[in-house]
Amino acid sequence: MSNSELANLFAVCEAENSSISIDDAIALEALIRAVRTTPSITSLFGETVNGKTLLSLCCGSGKTNCAIFVLNYAPESASTRFSRGMFSLHWAAGTGDLKLVQAVYEAYPLALNEPTDGGNTPLYFAVDSEAVEVVEYLLTKGAFLPESVLSHCAPSEFDSEYSTRVREIISSV
Repeated sequence: MSNSELANLFAVCEAENSSISIDDAIALEALIRAVRTTPSITSLFGETVNGKTLLSLCCGSGKTNCAIFVLNYAPESASTRFSRGMFSLHWAAGTGDLKLVQAVYEAYPLALNEPTDGGNTPLYFAVDSEAVEVVEYLLTKGAFLPESVLSHCAPSEFDSEYSTRVREIISSV
């Protein structure tokens, strides 16, 4: 990876406007510092801080362009299982960003029905975030409906139009 490519990675990651927890911001900054001192691209994408990889941090904070940049250089990084048994697809599904989910899924489709340590699949995280387009996309790719997803879709007095639509999609499968 050339210096200009590294500079582009940092610019993309830092320019994206999205919320990120303080712990994740510290971890992302530590990974970026590690990149600057690591000559090997393999080391860069395999590096973890607080149990998270650069790709998982980009996905978890909704930094779509940064995640796609990482996937272009190291699509195999999507196959890394990290803290709490999660893959980057779990994080991506929770953001509700269809473009991000598609990119991560295409890099590692085997994560589609993989449960976390808590038993939740990427579909669960999409349902939880009321991401209608992501739910539809994951179902078309073959996501199965574990009990955790079905119970998470139970009607409540706090339903939004999105949760009602998600429930309609789930019940039509």
